Amino acid sequence: MQKKQIFTYSLKIIFSGILLFWLYKNGALDFSMLWNCPQPIYLVTAFFVFFLVTVIGNYRWHLLLSSQSRSYSFFFTLKLSLMGLFFNFALPSSVGGDVLKAYYLSRADAHLSKSKAMISVFVDRVLGLLAMLSLAIVSIFWNYDKISANLQLRSIALVISALFVFLCLFTIAAFSKFLSHSRFHKINHLPLGPTFMHVYQSISSFGEKKSLVLRCLILSVVVQSVAVFFFIFVAQALGSNELPWGLFFFAVPIGFVAMAIPLSPGGLGIGQLAFYSLYNIFLGYESQVGVLSISIFQIYQLFFGLLGLFFFVIHKNAHKHEASAT
Repeated sequence: MQKKQIFTYSLKIIFSGILLFWLYKNGALDFSMLWNCPQPIYLVTAFFVFFLVTVIGNYRWHLLLSSQSRSYSFFFTLKLSLMGLFFNFALPSSVGGDVLKAYYLSRADAHLSKSKAMISVFVDRVLGLLAMLSLAIVSIFWNYDKISANLQLRSIALVISALFVFLCLFTIAAFSKFLSHSRFHKINHLPLGPTFMHVYQSISSFGEKKSLVLRCLILSVVVQSVAVFFFIFVAQALGSNELPWGLFFFAVPIGFVAMAIPLSPGGLGIGQLAFYSLYNIFLGYESQVGVLSISIFQIYQLFFGLLGLFFFVIHKNAHKHEASAT
């Protein structure tokens, strides 16, 4: 690991720690509510919902991979996905888990290059982000009266709408052969131009499989919707049965988008601040449900990530034995 990466990762940990400490000191992060939650059975339900989110998300990536190379077992790709969960926390890069998934996938398949494996992960991420923003846009229309009457909510809705339009245009351009047209041939003469065009052509090849992309996009919407129900169940566990569903379909996708900003490992701190702010702005009063819900989400994420670490250690030991045998 390079010194620059260690320094950057250290800064991210410090930044996360500062945010979490600030929330705690201001009384916004009080885990005593968890110990005394009136309906803990819903936390168990949320645990299985989280696992379902992981399984469906892995199935989406599994479908994308099946279109690129030979078929892999679902359990094999699930192990890689769980390993990715852990290394999203543990590696200095915000995409560390994705890089690791692509690396081990390419090692398992001699016919699949590292770049193609990474592109499959990238496309999977783009479709997931597009689904998040799509759900957020639907929730903006759903809660139009409430949002239009609140300046902060209107500002958030405007930013999300702009991001949605940008990502739609990006996706259309990426999945089409637009840049492959002869009028863009000069790109190949630019620094890193050939590399850019190679990556672009690999991504745009998915555009030829429209039914596959549509299926994966639908799965992405299903994943995000199921994730919203995770937060609904946690709210039930905390005794907040009165919260409107419109809150969850508005705050959760936008909160996840905020956590995608590579400023902290696994979105720690950023997630807490985003969900705390979004819930409170929407509700119009202070509540700890949002900040506690995302904290539970991250705890479950780390639990399944540790399961991924277990698979990673087994995988590493197996390779060591193979190397010593040869």
